[in-house]
Amino acid sequence: MKLGILVILGVLFCAGFVSSNELTPVKVQLNWYDEVEFAGYYAAIEQGYYESEGLEVELIERKEEKSCRYVADGKADFGVTDFSDMIISISEGCTVKMIGAMYQKHPGVIFTHKEDNIEIIENLEGKKIGAKNIGWKDKIGRALNNAGVNAELVDVENDINLFYNKEVDVWAGYAWDEPSEAELEGYPNNVIYLSDYGVGSYAGIVVTHEDTIENNPELVEKFLKATL
Repeated sequence: MKLGILVILGVLFCAGFVSSNELTPVKVQLNWYDEVEFAGYYAAIEQGYYESEGLEVELIERKEEKSCRYVADGKADFGVTDFSDMIISISEGCTVKMIGAMYQKHPGVIFTHKEDNIEIIENLEGKKIGAKNIGWKDKIGRALNNAGVNAELVDVENDINLFYNKEVDVWAGYAWDEPSEAELEGYPNNVIYLSDYGVGSYAGIVVTHEDTIENNPELVEKFLKATL
């Protein structure tokens, strides 16, 4: 009787878990440093989703080259990137393809002090908007143009104190980052998504090498199943 129970338990154990020496190592090149935007990947590791698919995933923080380049050069199995970087990388000869997106709505936002009662971009007429770099200036400018709004784009350093001190009326950032930082510092705010005004596309794009898709589609399927 005891032997029978042990056999059953052994079968159940083997069916439910994958031995660590049977896991397939997978490297994922991130396009930024460890931040909340990658929480889904870390949760999938901690909660055993990858392991249940037979994968041992290693997340690699941002490096000098674009993540697409590391995937194209075979230094990573998968990469996380944004749409513009993917297009640029492909135009430069990177043999990668998009296989998924963590964010269906682009997380780029602008935000205002809650006390100003500005909740839509149409109410930014004549306001000063901090633009940290040419990328943000382009995104915000296009959103303003699409809404038919005239506001002043001010070149600023990446110093959110300019917003706290009201040297600018509006600040830009990512939905999971700067607005929450401001809230924690005691500056409640209203968030406006640029994607609501026709700017931005998918974000947190997952890419892999063309050869991986063709030669190891099972790996791609397992990784996506555990990730998304």
